[in-house]
Amino acid sequence: MSSNRLLVLDDVWSKANLENLSFDAKRCRTLITTRQASTLETHNTHIYTLGLLSENNAQRLFCYWSFGQDSIPDWAEETLVNEVISECKCLPLALKVIGGSLSNAVWFPLAWRNARDKLREAEILGEYHKNALQRRLQTSIDALDLKLQECFLDLGAYPEDSRCSVDTLLDIWVYVRGMEWMDAVLALAELGSRCLLDFDKKLQ
Repeated sequence: MSSNRLLVLDDVWSKANLENLSFDAKRCRTLITTRQASTLETHNTHIYTLGLLSENNAQRLFCYWSFGQDSIPDWAEETLVNEVISECKCLPLALKVIGGSLSNAVWFPLAWRNARDKLREAEILGEYHKNALQRRLQTSIDALDLKLQECFLDLGAYPEDSRCSVDTLLDIWVYVRGMEWMDAVLALAELGSRCLLDFDKKLQ
């Protein structure tokens, strides 16, 4: 007797992609995640729209990445921290990346005010938040020195959601950019600490 199967198609970008991946099979259900609601228009399926985080959960997520705990510490300027959180618009990626970028500036209110002011200049969030989120994440890039910005831009040579080995990145920075080996390693660690790249433990 065959068992039930669940097929997960994660982050499908277009109808064409979905058509290429879809198939009918007995005892099989398909779970599709997508940022584009129009992708599912022609499919007879139940659609669940995932909402944004609650304000409480948004604060907890942000504080985890910026302070290493799930609440605003007593010594922090609470009003200022909440203003930065508010500008992240309850978007998990923005909360993670911006919180991480400020983790090394927890003792410098001026850095937080600068980040808050830059976030306030971003355009209103649209249906899929793409353009506005990119502008909000730009504050994390602006906080890097020029060399780290160049290292981060090298990641753009890889397709979205692809993986590249640590050794490959280090080789690019050492042999192409002419960095010292230890400086390249520190750059890798710095980008990771700012949540601008993720390390896959399975590849280490």
